[in-house]
Amino acid sequence: MFMIFATTVWDNGVEAEVYAMAMMMMMAFYWLALRYLDCRDSSKAGRLMLMAVYVAMLSVGVHLTAYIVVPVLGFYFIFKKDVGARQWVLLSMFFIVELLLIMLLSARPDELPVFLPVLVAAILYLFHALYIGRFERPVLITLGLFLFSSLPFVFYLIGVASGSSQPIFKDVPLASIGIVLMAAWAIYGWYQYLQNRKVKQAISWLLIGSYGAAPAILAVIELAAHGYYAFLVLSGLIAIGLAVLIWRDINPAILIAVGSVSLIILGFWQFIWGMVIGGIALALLGAVVRKIGWKIALSIILMSAIAWSVHVFIPIRSAHQPFINENNPSKSLGQFVGYLERKQYGSKTMTERMFTRRAEWKNQFGTYQRLGFWGFFTEQYGLTGRKFFIPLLLGLIGMWETIRRKPKLGLPLLILVLVCTVGLILYMNFADGTRENKVYAMDYLEVRNRDYFFTPGFMLFGLAIGLG
Repeated sequence: MFMIFATTVWDNGVEAEVYAMAMMMMMAFYWLALRYLDCRDSSKAGRLMLMAVYVAMLSVGVHLTAYIVVPVLGFYFIFKKDVGARQWVLLSMFFIVELLLIMLLSARPDELPVFLPVLVAAILYLFHALYIGRFERPVLITLGLFLFSSLPFVFYLIGVASGSSQPIFKDVPLASIGIVLMAAWAIYGWYQYLQNRKVKQAISWLLIGSYGAAPAILAVIELAAHGYYAFLVLSGLIAIGLAVLIWRDINPAILIAVGSVSLIILGFWQFIWGMVIGGIALALLGAVVRKIGWKIALSIILMSAIAWSVHVFIPIRSAHQPFINENNPSKSLGQFVGYLERKQYGSKTMTERMFTRRAEWKNQFGTYQRLGFWGFFTEQYGLTGRKFFIPLLLGLIGMWETIRRKPKLGLPLLILVLVCTVGLILYMNFADGTRENKVYAMDYLEVRNRDYFFTPGFMLFGLAIGLG
């Protein structure tokens, strides 16, 4: 009920717009993925997988937003059936780090607070400590260091609550001092882990070393790198590291297939070349290596191509010169590709545009007119103002309990909520008018409320409220 009757979801459901159909197809893919999880040992598993992939790619013909769940839920098909919580935790960390990298690499110098990486690492460490249920002395010391490093955020909240425009103790580098202390403690944590890998407490030292080093690493990345191509390089390196850790737990043929077709997110030619190269790789796996599963993987690419073919209608319709004919996609292949990549709104692709921020962070994440996510979020579930704390708490409890009881269901839901909220804020990169280019008439204030772009996040958090 919370999912369906969220304000934005309902508004889209009663008007002639694409989002209701897109969300229906998105949730149909989610349902088919869960059905596959239940039936993966039966004869229906292959058919459910192909149907899910077909529905997902077909949804791109309605709106690309619906495909946002595929890179996450696709791992239900990619992972082998006996994987445990560890693999899903690693995958969750990958997506969270990717979101944080986008923020750090797209921000202007000194635009983001130093305590941001510390705060994210602190929340994740606390979450992980609660999940494994271990609070030995080293864990408590780590939490204390994280608390000290996060004090600037606490002071910021106090300043906001008191109506002050300046954070308390703004000239005291508590976060920087905390990052240095955390890095030193992390080195000690790694030393203890390497010395005591076979004892029960080793996992605690591993977490201390990993999470303690994270703020320092992210701070160095923020200082040394910037932009889209730096993001691609770092993401590639992190993906290689993830692959090394989980390689034995995945089906490589399905990974190649799902990865190839998911390049649709980056652009038309990436998608086409992804299918061609992926198809050749799968054919070689079948002919030379005799890898099990190559036929069903090749069928995934074929089904995706068939589903994507609905786009052929666009140049056919455009050739009849309708009243609204943006980009005139029937004029040439280049015009058609430009239309598919939304280049009528600018020369850059949406992924490239992410790394030139078009608004203040507080306006994109806050309550700013026409684009502020938090302002839209607090209006969704019928309880506004201070009462919004009730559905918010229920949603957080719902995700936590699902993760605690069934990690392979709860962790993907958590990733999806983050990707469909924080991820979409970063990807859509709405303009607030403060960085407007008057010469080229770009980055002016959004012309209307943009809440509908966050519909996937509102629906999924509504699902979490129901679980809570």
